[in-house]
Amino acid sequence: MPAKKPTKLKELKGTVRKSRQHRNEPRPAPEVPEPPAWMRGEALEEWERVTAELEPLGYLSQLDRGVLTAYCLLWARLCSAANGEGEPIKAAEVAQFRACASSLGLDPVSRSRIEAPQPKKKHSPWAAI
Repeated sequence: MPAKKPTKLKELKGTVRKSRQHRNEPRPAPEVPEPPAWMRGEALEEWERVTAELEPLGYLSQLDRGVLTAYCLLWARLCSAANGEGEPIKAAEVAQFRACASSLGLDPVSRSRIEAPQPKKKHSPWAAI
C-alpha cells in the first residue's frame, strides 16, 4: 500500500476528495522557516535559493525546517566533495540528499506529481496602451 500523501499535496495536484481526507491531519500554516543561525556558506545559499522557489507554492511550514536543513547541509557536503575539499562523498549521503530533495519536491519526478497553481499575473491598466 502506498504511503498516504498530505492533503496539501493532494490539493496542489488536484486529486483531493472529501471521502479520502485525513480528518485529523495537522495543517500547519504556510510559512517559510528561518535557517538555523549557525548555517553558513553554500548551505545557506542553497536555503535561500530553494525557499525563494518554494514559497509561492505555499506548502512549506515551520515543520519543514529539519528536512530543509538536512537537504542544505547535504548539498554543501556534495559541493565540497565535488571541489575536492574534505572526504569523498558516500553513497549513503547521496541517498539521504535524494530523499530530502524528493520530500521537498525538488527533483523532476516528485515535482511532476504536484500540480501547483501558477501565480496570477497582475493586470496592468497600461498593458492595453
